[in-house]
Amino acid sequence: MEKKELLSEVAEITAKTLVSTIPVGGTLVTCIWDSIKANAANRRMEDWKNQVEEKLCDLKLSLDDIGNNELFASAMMKATDIAIKTAEDEKRQYLASAVKNSAMASIDESVMMIYLDLLDKYTLWHIRILHLFRNPKAFDQVHVDGIMMGAASIVVEQVYPEIAKEKELLDKIVKDLQNDGMMSEGSYMHAGMTSNGVAASRTTELGNKFLKFIIDE
Repeated sequence: MEKKELLSEVAEITAKTLVSTIPVGGTLVTCIWDSIKANAANRRMEDWKNQVEEKLCDLKLSLDDIGNNELFASAMMKATDIAIKTAEDEKRQYLASAVKNSAMASIDESVMMIYLDLLDKYTLWHIRILHLFRNPKAFDQVHVDGIMMGAASIVVEQVYPEIAKEKELLDKIVKDLQNDGMMSEGSYMHAGMTSNGVAASRTTELGNKFLKFIIDE
């Protein structure tokens, strides 16, 4: 058997080893970490590279332009670190859009880093809820005509019924966004309002700028 074939066979046997049979004392964690790097991390990196390439291929910029762009370099390095840490393909799409926009946007690096830190911190539900409340009427699922009195949570129920059922979790998500200045303050999620109030925009200027940076529209 050739050396290459032998190494391949050893790697396959190791990958199929039951965790319960690996000795503790550091060996177990080392084996698990090696498996993560060989599988999940590699898959995520490949997905990330493909997503970034798809975003950048439309840019009318030379390699020199990209290579000398300090803002782009900072965005690429930070976004790559975040991309490897998430299993969510949708979140990597937002990160790839942010990288693309960093190559074209006129933005202070400190502000950009704040946006990327928020993107790192937020779950997909935070981003979806924020996006929804930028302009609820832009979503085809939202129908508020005829509502005499209701709360803003109605539009969440119409677009994202699965998270609307988790009322405490939804309240936390909205509160997180309000605390970060991304959504306006108030108890509109539960307060009675007319149909216009139910479907009104709730994002702040900061929230709108954040969405513009992470969404490729």
